[in-house]
Amino acid sequence: MGYDFSKYPSIYENIQSVNLTDRADRIMWISNLSRSEAAIKLAEMSILLQSSVMDNVRLRKLAKNEAINYHQEITRGIHAFVREQVWDDLNMNYEQVNAMYVK
Repeated sequence: MGYDFSKYPSIYENIQSVNLTDRADRIMWISNLSRSEAAIKLAEMSILLQSSVMDNVRLRKLAKNEAINYHQEITRGIHAFVREQVWDDLNMNYEQVNAMYVK
């Protein structure tokens, strides 16, 4: 296996459980975004998060709606193993993350 998954135990466990160890280097981890596009989206989300805690109610509502859109776009573009690793890193599950983005 060409990747070092020592920092990503959940991904490594999933790869082993579905017998993809010898093909892990061919998995498309990010499908619809390049690395730089994903980095830009994450930076934009960071700005939105800062806006979401401001006193301006209108700005907070706009920030929440945009955060939902960013979340959906990024979630669709990453591999399910990556999503699970992020949830594990945050000590959250699908329901908890989804509850943050309910309109």
